[in-house]
Parts: sequence; C-alpha cells; structure tokens
Amino acid sequence: MTSIYLIQYTDLQQAKERILQEYSKKSKGEIYTIDYLPSGAPQLISSKQKKYVSISHTDGWLAMAFSDSKVGVDLERADREVSPSVCESIEKWTRIEAYAKWTGLGLSRDMLFEKLPDDMIITKRFLKYVVSVCGSAKDFKIMALV
Repeated sequence: MTSIYLIQYTDLQQAKERILQEYSKKSKGEIYTIDYLPSGAPQLISSKQKKYVSISHTDGWLAMAFSDSKVGVDLERADREVSPSVCESIEKWTRIEAYAKWTGLGLSRDMLFEKLPDDMIITKRFLKYVVSVCGSAKDFKIMALV
C-alpha cells in the first residue's frame, strides 16, 4: 500500500517535517529523514527499513507519497490549464509527472508521447486537486493533515 500525506502549508520545510513526524508515528516509531540525491530526487533515510518517498507541491499544498517500493507522485490543481499542444488534460499531465518521478529520470519531451504503464498509475481527485501516483501498489490511501 502506498500512503499519501497531504497538507496545506505556508512554510514548505515545516510541512515536510510535520508529514515525516506523522509517518514516523504510524511506522512503529521509526524515525525518517529526507536527503536528496545529486539528481534532486528525494531519498527516505531510516536506520531499519528501506522505504521510498516522492514529493510534489503546488498552490500551497504538499503531497508526500511513501511506499515499500519505488514511487512517484504529482499533485496539481484540477482547474490548471495545460496547453493542448503539450497534453490533453491535467489528469494526463499528473500521470506523466508521476511516471517521470518514478523512473528517476525526470521529465523529458519524449515522455509526453510515450505510452504510460497504465497498470502502474492511479489518479484520484482530492478537494480541488488531482493526485497521480506511479508504482507497484494497486491503490493508495490519502491522509490529509489539518
């Protein structure tokens, strides 16, 4: 199961720390921190368990996805306009971004035209936002922190 924590923020770093605290509480007290690879990708650090994290933020909201396997997440406002020459919908855009993060290669122009692995990407709406997650989990749970 992939868990996605969402929080509205004014200070991004404080929001990340709050989510990490909440995730640590639900993970049998294991303490997690985040480091960044040279590529800029986040890496979840723990002394006991190998877990994965992906981060997305937009419009004052932060999404962090945690999983036992590689994961990519993207969060966008549902009413965000996407140029039709780039992508046909915001849902498709979040799917592409989540897949790009999952690959670890980042977004490329070629990726806009690739066939995405639909069996690995789940898209849901949350409030006025669209969240897409790419990974091996067949579902994800959203936990909103207030």
